[in-house]
Amino acid sequence: MENFCISVDWLQTFCLGEPLENGTYEHEGAVFTVTRENYETPQFTRVLTVQYQRIHFATIQQQPRTSVINRRATLVKLENRFLYSQGYIDLLYKLQAALNLIYKGITRLDLAYDCNHLRDGRNVERFIKQFITAEAGTVGHIVRKGSARFSLHGTRKQTSAAKFNSIRFGSPRNKIQAYCYDKTLELAEVKDKPWIRKMWEENGLRYFVDRDRLSGMSKEEYARRLENEGFSDYVGARVWRFEISISSQGQDILNMSTGELFRLSPKYLEHYENIRKLFYIYAEKVFNFRINTGQKNIRNYPRLQIFEETPAITSKPFYVNRDADTGRMEKICYNKLRRLSEEYTDLAEYRRQALLGAMEFLQELSGKKSATVRLERYIHYLDELKGHKFIAEDDLLYFAAMDRLAEKKRDFDADELYYLFKYYKPIDPDDFQPDTPPDYIW
Repeated sequence: MENFCISVDWLQTFCLGEPLENGTYEHEGAVFTVTRENYETPQFTRVLTVQYQRIHFATIQQQPRTSVINRRATLVKLENRFLYSQGYIDLLYKLQAALNLIYKGITRLDLAYDCNHLRDGRNVERFIKQFITAEAGTVGHIVRKGSARFSLHGTRKQTSAAKFNSIRFGSPRNKIQAYCYDKTLELAEVKDKPWIRKMWEENGLRYFVDRDRLSGMSKEEYARRLENEGFSDYVGARVWRFEISISSQGQDILNMSTGELFRLSPKYLEHYENIRKLFYIYAEKVFNFRINTGQKNIRNYPRLQIFEETPAITSKPFYVNRDADTGRMEKICYNKLRRLSEEYTDLAEYRRQALLGAMEFLQELSGKKSATVRLERYIHYLDELKGHKFIAEDDLLYFAAMDRLAEKKRDFDADELYYLFKYYKPIDPDDFQPDTPPDYIW
């Protein structure tokens, strides 16, 4: 059995809050020190760092540059080292409470599967090479469910064959990104993270981080060090990471057995078992491979299990499109035309009528689209209720009452409704005299 470990490597949340100032904030015994930095980001004008017990705990971004985003928008990204410790979710909630931030959702979540080899000792680099180069229809041809796009990175010296370091599956615009890369190489060339290496050691992963360029090792010293560590070469000392990056639009999960639809929250990440299940739920979608073992048709290829465990998957990512067909673009165009009509007041009559006609059409179209989306969401809500096996008696009475109410509304005379609104005269507040004693205190 191959050793492996699953972890959370990135967690960023979206909150609402007022601009923070330098100072110390405390909640339930947890003390945080907030310091504003002297740089900005492309999206936000304020960047602050948070320290907990004199260690960098989080980075906060506030005051978006564009007016499209809520002015109170606040991004909170936890420092990577805390994601590999216990209790970081509890500290996140304490930080939000101390800073008076209102949690709204997760903007990015990365899940990682680290291993030396894949299931049955399969070499990861050879797996990548086989996926890229194997001819269709031949034994060993590997196909991936989903997008056929990929991006590959590697190196090739004049005296050796090409080596693959990383591959990204699918389009970079996907809501759920999938990567496979040499993590030991990243630790050596980008930034060493001792907390990750400690996790590898605790889970029995063999690694050797090549930092000879920093320590000035010779090739002979490097080879001896590898031998002392128990590795015949660098290939046996590589830790490969299969990483899933989930944006805010890909965090809805559908339970296929009950029909329940739920959205990820930091609370779900408190226990390792939930993190493990979550990885396999998304891996079923983005790391779904099939291999030719002699079949003629691709649809007959058997499943290629690359991970050591194969748990039963009862849930799947479910994308709920909250923007498409809601009339958002129509509203933008309507507001633009309205501003133009206010700016150019000397238009000819026929142009003014055309402008008003276009605005009326956009407003009507936007309303129809929004109503359609609301209806679709309500239908999905009913499908979710249908998935529950047991419904309380009070719920049945409530649904029956709602049905009777809907029937009464359909029977209401449309002509009476028309005349009611046509001849309705609003009451002037100045003419309204309350039937209460003069000394009544409102």
